[in-house]
Amino acid sequence: MLITAATCAQWGKFPIPTDPDELALLDRVVAAVVEHITTHYMIDDPATDTQEQAMLLQVSRLWRRRDNPDGMVAFEDLGAMRLSRVDPDVKVMLSEQVNFA
Repeated sequence: MLITAATCAQWGKFPIPTDPDELALLDRVVAAVVEHITTHYMIDDPATDTQEQAMLLQVSRLWRRRDNPDGMVAFEDLGAMRLSRVDPDVKVMLSEQVNFA
């Protein structure tokens, strides 16, 4: 499967942007995540289902995080919490492919 803005929107259950600028932004997020993961982890060619799922998850996380660029999420009763840069589930999904070089 090729990771695209459409596949990420479908998986993440968010609407595909209709505004060309927003769609271009989502395309950049997809490209950045794919580049980051393939550069920092040993990814099969073609990627496995687990590796692709990790990419979909990370794109969805970053797309939603654009409303909170500082990575802070506020809860009314509990205060605020900082989000990690990489989703913990993504780390687990890719942990066996970590490139230590």
